[in-house]
Amino acid sequence: MSSFTQIREATDQDLDGIVRLVIHEEMFAPDQADMVTDVLGDKIFDEDVIFIVAAPSVQDEILGFIFAEPRATADRVWEIVMLVVHSDHAHQGIEVELLQRIETELTDIDQRLIVIDASSNSEFDQIRALYESEGYDCEGRVRDYWEDGDDLLTYRKHLFQ
Repeated sequence: MSSFTQIREATDQDLDGIVRLVIHEEMFAPDQADMVTDVLGDKIFDEDVIFIVAAPSVQDEILGFIFAEPRATADRVWEIVMLVVHSDHAHQGIEVELLQRIETELTDIDQRLIVIDASSNSEFDQIRALYESEGYDCEGRVRDYWEDGDDLLTYRKHLFQ
């Protein structure tokens, strides 16, 4: 990661850059920008969500982001809902720093477990390899969850090992 990149809490000023990033990375279609703005904007302002961005400075392009929220029915369990890094900046350590920042924040508030749902599709091989390299174990599989032939894989990491 560049020494000029900041890993910090997201602010409302980051929302447009976050939306541009998810559209650029084709996670959502351009005509879904308003919906993405509404959903992610709500998450940035939610006090129960941890929302972290990577950016060169406070008002620059968003290079990546991660957000996690608690699982309401479990004891101190959080789910990483999204981890996105701009394809031009992938594999430069930003993904690792974002994951580690979430883990640190959750450990600091005495949370115990993180879960992440992922696709078994081969285009997600690298992100699954990242999870595994950072100590996440694949604990479950639901066959054909996303679509036929694309399974749901659930990863977990216990924060107090």
